[in-house]
Amino acid sequence: MKRQRCANFTPEEEAQLVALVKANQSVLENKKSDAITWKQKALGWEKLATEFTSITGVQRTVSALKSKYEGLKRKSRTEFAEEKRNLFKTGGGPQSKTCDSAVSEQIIEMIGESATGGENVFDSDYVLCEVEMVEDKSVHANEALKISMEY
Repeated sequence: MKRQRCANFTPEEEAQLVALVKANQSVLENKKSDAITWKQKALGWEKLATEFTSITGVQRTVSALKSKYEGLKRKSRTEFAEEKRNLFKTGGGPQSKTCDSAVSEQIIEMIGESATGGENVFDSDYVLCEVEMVEDKSVHANEALKISMEY
């Protein structure tokens, strides 16, 4: 049996979906997984679906909205990772183009560290310290650098 397809989401519908999720972020993006939280999430998605329908005039099911949002999150993470990969790419040549959509930027801002990754002090692109030159010429060469650790 074939599933019934709906119309594709327009960019305006995607932006509206992200705005509604952002408004209910504390419930919908909650990392807890107990029974109370699951009920709150289900009610949050139901509420979001009715708000989405009233604002856009397009009837979408909760499962369609959820799967679209998860797809947008996945796409945003991929775009961010590609941008970061291109930032540290060597070899010259033209800079590769990245897709900078407002929806992706909003999603990356909402989900935070799960998209951008945490700072790793052992990674090669992590700045561990800031080096300042001391102006006093009478200081020994070993003491000429002042290293301040930033955490």
